Amino acid sequence: DNEGLNELQQKSIHISEWALTLGVEAHCFLMNSDQFRQGERKDLSGEDCGSSQHFLLLDEFYRTSLLIAGRIPIWWLSPPDMDNDYDYYVNTLRDKRFINPDDTIDFGGISEIPAGEFVGAGIWQLYKGIDSPYKSALKILVSEVYADQYPKIEPLSTRFKRAIYDNNLDIDELDPYVIVFRKLEEYLLGRHELERLELIRRCFYFKIDRPLTKPAIHSTKSWQRHLLEKLTNEWEWKREHLLNLDARNKWKISRVADEQKAVVRELTNSYRFLLDFARRVQATSLINSHDMTILGRKLYAAFERRAGKIEWINPGISADLSEEKLSFYYLPTRHNTGTWAVTTESLLPKDIADHTPLKRSDHLIALLAWCHFNGLLDTATRCSVINGDHQITDFELHNLTRSLQQELPIASQYTDHEANHNNFSRPVQPTKLQLRPTGATS
Repeated sequence: DNEGLNELQQKSIHISEWALTLGVEAHCFLMNSDQFRQGERKDLSGEDCGSSQHFLLLDEFYRTSLLIAGRIPIWWLSPPDMDNDYDYYVNTLRDKRFINPDDTIDFGGISEIPAGEFVGAGIWQLYKGIDSPYKSALKILVSEVYADQYPKIEPLSTRFKRAIYDNNLDIDELDPYVIVFRKLEEYLLGRHELERLELIRRCFYFKIDRPLTKPAIHSTKSWQRHLLEKLTNEWEWKREHLLNLDARNKWKISRVADEQKAVVRELTNSYRFLLDFARRVQATSLINSHDMTILGRKLYAAFERRAGKIEWINPGISADLSEEKLSFYYLPTRHNTGTWAVTTESLLPKDIADHTPLKRSDHLIALLAWCHFNGLLDTATRCSVINGDHQITDFELHNLTRSLQQELPIASQYTDHEANHNNFSRPVQPTKLQLRPTGATS
C-alpha cells in the first residue's frame, strides 16, 4: 500500500546516505513493473531521467543489470530472434505454464525504440555531461548510432543476449562497457571519423579508471587492468601517451581547456545529429515540457557563453587546476579601451605585447573571478601584476583576490541535486550581490 511504499522509499534513501559514508555513490529507485511497461514515469530528478527516456533506459538495464536476489527478468527467457514478438512469446510461456509466474518479473520488451526518445536522450546526456563528460560522450554516441540505424535497430541489449544464446562467452567481450565501445568503434571506423574515435577511446579509458602506468595496487593485476592493456595494445597507444592520460588529475588549464572543447564538441555534435534525425523522420520528442524546461535551464547555466558570464572550463576533467603563480598584465589598445590578461609565466613589461595569455578580459575583476571560479587561484597562489599603463598595485590585487575567496567561495556545480532541481524550476534570479566602493579598483 502507499504507506508501505513510502517506508520502502525512505529506507532506500537511508541506504544511499549510508553508502556515502563508505565512499560509495549508490542511488536506489523503486520500480513498479506494471506501471513501467505502461510508460508511467516520475518527473526527472538529479539521477532519474524522468520522461526523457523509456526504452533506451530499459535497453541499458538489460545489458548492465546484475541479479542479486529475487525474480529474474522474463526478457532473458525470450530468445533474441523472438524479441519482435516479445509479448506473444512471454504470454505463451505463462499461459502454457512453462514458467512459474512468481519466478519472473516483466519490464517489457524493446523491439522498437520510438524515434522521439533520441531527442530526450540527447538532452539528458548533455545535462549529465556537466558532471560526467566522458561517460556522457559514450552514451550520447550510442543514441547517435541507434538513430543512424533507425528503424532497423539492434539494441545493444539484444546483441548481448544473442551472444549468450550463441554461447559466445568471452567474459571480456561481454562486459557491458566493452559491448558499448565495440559498437561505437564499428560505427566510427565505418564513417572514417578517426579523431572522434580517439576521443571515445579516451572516454572509455577514463571511465574504467585503471591507470596503466601506475603500479597495480595488488600483487596480481585486476581483470580490468588486463583488459585495458589488451585494448590499448590494439589502439597502438605509446607509453608517453598513457603517461599523459594518467596524469589527468594534474592537467592544468591549457590542456584542460583543449579537452573541454573536444568533449563539448562531441556532445553537441551528437545532439545536433539527433535533432537533424528527429526533423528528418518527423519525430516528436517524448520528453514532457516541464522536464524539457528544467534540462534546458541547467544546460544554459553550464554551457551557454555570453558577456559577463564566467565560463566553466573544467567539467570533471582534472582534479586540480590551481597554479603556483599567476601574473596579470594590461594591454593598451586604441581608443583607451585596453584589456587585462593573465599568464602563469614570469614576464617583463617589454614581453607582454607578443605573449599569448591564458585568458583576456575587459576588466580585471572579471579575470580574477574567472581564475577563482575555475580553481586556478587558491590560497597558496602567488599573484602579481606586471608594470604597465595602469595604476594597479600588488597590494590592491591581493586585496581583491582575498575578497573574492572570502565572499564568494567555490561551490560544486550540482552537489545538492534536489535543491538545484528546485532552483531551476523557477526563472533565474540573483542570489548574492557584491558591491565595492566607488573609488575601488574596477
